[in-house]
Amino acid sequence: MLKLELRAMKRALHKAGGNLGIKLPFIRFVDELVKAKQIMREVGLKPHEDVQVGISVENPAVVFTLGDFINEGIDFISIGLSDLVMCTLAVDRESQKVADLFRPDHPAVLHLLGEIAGAARRNGIFTCVAGESARSPEVLPFLIKSGFDAIGVSLSFFAETKREVARLEHEVQEGGRYTAEL
Repeated sequence: MLKLELRAMKRALHKAGGNLGIKLPFIRFVDELVKAKQIMREVGLKPHEDVQVGISVENPAVVFTLGDFINEGIDFISIGLSDLVMCTLAVDRESQKVADLFRPDHPAVLHLLGEIAGAARRNGIFTCVAGESARSPEVLPFLIKSGFDAIGVSLSFFAETKREVARLEHEVQEGGRYTAEL
């Protein structure tokens, strides 16, 4: 199935004239990245040349081995924040029984986000945080101050989030980059 999807990406790449990236979701092991890049080459794609290759971070295991992923070669990191919270806190975000335990601002989650932001900054890797949890008033300032490159929210929250990001970025510019003490 992956080969089929990658062949479609290759066709789209040639029709669109470039500027495509492949994000590997819910990755857990570096060998999954190695294998995916091998399959890309098998279908005629050149990872990091034809297409950017990135990973989606949804579980703490990737954060603790992020250096290995960086050493293997990634062009970007996307964080599925709601999934990262769910996996870190072992809380099903859709269960009403434990909904109050779903806390994107939990210190463990913020620590993981800080680790990702720092590693990405040190290695010049683009980072994006996606999901509605990213816009929360307890989390958004942390993301901006930590230096994430982009924040993805649904269209219905875009204008409001854009205004808040601009305000927070202005504060950071005046006060310097935030350094988390966790």
